[in-house]
Amino acid sequence: MADIKVYAIPSLPVDKDYHIFVCYSRGDLENVHILIENLEKEGLKCLYHERDFTAGHSILTNMLDKIRKSMYMLVVLSEDFVNSGYAKHEVAEAMHLQISEGYSIIPLLIEPCTVPDFLKHITYIDVTEVEVSEIHKRVLETVVNHKTMTDLQESITGKCIACHVQRSRKNRLSCAIQEFKLIFNESDRARIADFRFQFSDKELAKIATTVSNSTLVRFWHVYTNFKLCACIICFIMNILYALIHTILMLTIFDQSKPVPNDGSILQVLLIVIPMVLWVCCGTLAGIEAPVFQKRISLTYNLQIKAKKLLMLELNKFNLEARKNNQIIILSHSLSNVCLILMRYDFRPCQTYFIKRCDRKEVLRKHQRAGESVVEYTNRLFDSFVQSSDVTLLIEPSPQQQKRHRMENNAKCICLIVEEMLCK
Repeated sequence: MADIKVYAIPSLPVDKDYHIFVCYSRGDLENVHILIENLEKEGLKCLYHERDFTAGHSILTNMLDKIRKSMYMLVVLSEDFVNSGYAKHEVAEAMHLQISEGYSIIPLLIEPCTVPDFLKHITYIDVTEVEVSEIHKRVLETVVNHKTMTDLQESITGKCIACHVQRSRKNRLSCAIQEFKLIFNESDRARIADFRFQFSDKELAKIATTVSNSTLVRFWHVYTNFKLCACIICFIMNILYALIHTILMLTIFDQSKPVPNDGSILQVLLIVIPMVLWVCCGTLAGIEAPVFQKRISLTYNLQIKAKKLLMLELNKFNLEARKNNQIIILSHSLSNVCLILMRYDFRPCQTYFIKRCDRKEVLRKHQRAGESVVEYTNRLFDSFVQSSDVTLLIEPSPQQQKRHRMENNAKCICLIVEEMLCK
């Protein structure tokens, strides 16, 4: 008796209801029924038009919804498929998702035919000489082996590129303190392309200009060199005082004029005042000692205010970036300003949070009258992305506090938002 092969069927992610969306032409319906029946016996959850489209909804709405709820699209290629405009439309929608979200398409050649141009770049499964009852085995092997690719696609969420503000180039002979700017150099742009960020050169230039012209970055050279600036100011004050002191001394001790009665008092003042100024200088220079830096820094509050203003400007870019599964995060400390570009697939978090809202009433406590759960979820996520709490997405979290996989080991948005609502 031949050994029965057991396949390691991948589990469905929280935002998926099906393993496979089967795309085919009506002329292949008989073979498709046999294929689906065998696949479902092995544990794969399949979806196809005749059985699983929701009655009362338009075909287009059904198609878009079901494609998004499946992990893969299995395209059954035949002569009938090549001549089917509707089937090609389904593939076209799947290819849009493939480009924007990494959706997977698996072509299955069941009879010799001309492979459409839009599928020629994808390796297909050739079962033209395989019995119909055995085709499902080839599909199962592909799906099981394809799981590794799926894991890689899921891990895109949380991938980050950090771009630090840099000292702008000035004349080497210049003694002035160099100012800072955000510059996307060739290396940064190459990484942005490798991570599949959808920022055009024009958008990157606007972001760089916005950050560089902000109060936070324009005066960063002052913030980071506060002690030096304090010393320079006090030094200049002492130079000015020395000039005044010299003039007064010459005036007081001018032998052609009688010495005033209060000459001794003036001499004492001329000695004491410089000492006071140097004490002030030392105090200003030492007030930013590392131990007290965060609490008593003369510049920290100014930095926080400037950071909030810059975040308001960056939020304008974030609204558009979110549509392309991207987030712009401003990271700031007393010694560094950094712009972080993050890839983030919002769909799994949104889908799961909507399900959680149905189970936990506390999660809907800010829902407005007449607002659907989907609209409510979108509003909460938009507010989070535009708040200072968005920096939580770049903070590593313990394993037991995670939900959706993040490449940088941080908490995902739906978990962070849920924790905030449950406080």
